This record gives sequence, C-alpha cells and structure tokens, in this order.
Amino acid sequence: MRRKLLRPALWLLLAVSLPLAPALMTATAHAQGSVASVTTYYSDSSHTTIVGSKVVYCNGTVSESGTVTQFRTLRIFDCNAPQ
Repeated sequence: MRRKLLRPALWLLLAVSLPLAPALMTATAHAQGSVASVTTYYSDSSHTTIVGSKVVYCNGTVSESGTVTQFRTLRIFDCNAPQ
C-alpha cells in the first residue's frame, strides 16, 4: 500500500518540478550568481503555516532555517534585473 501512495506523490513532484527545471539549470549554470532563490517550507498542503526556509543569495551564500518538508514553494529572482 505504501508503494501505491508513493507513486502519485512522485508524479506530482515531477509535474511541479518540470516547469522549474530551466530556472534551476540557469541557477546552476551561472556560478557568478545571476539567479537567487527563496524556498519556503510549509507544515501541510494548505500552505498556511511556514515551518522553514532556504534562501540562496546572488553571491552564492545560502541561509537555511526551520524544518524541510515536502510542502514548499520556490521563487526565483534574477540578480541582474534592475531594482
């Protein structure tokens, strides 16, 4: 039964991750730090209670706090964009 529950979760993760793949590859490809990101982790799928976060700054510095869960949002920022 556990295997039956895991398979849909993996497909959901893949479906959510694919649109982000180009941005993530861009972040990896630019060692100079032209892309920054903020990942926010939530307690459940309702995304109402934040339990952790991870920030990757333009200079490559990473800041993490709290708990990592499967319920998350990812925001990508262009470090070269005018402010």
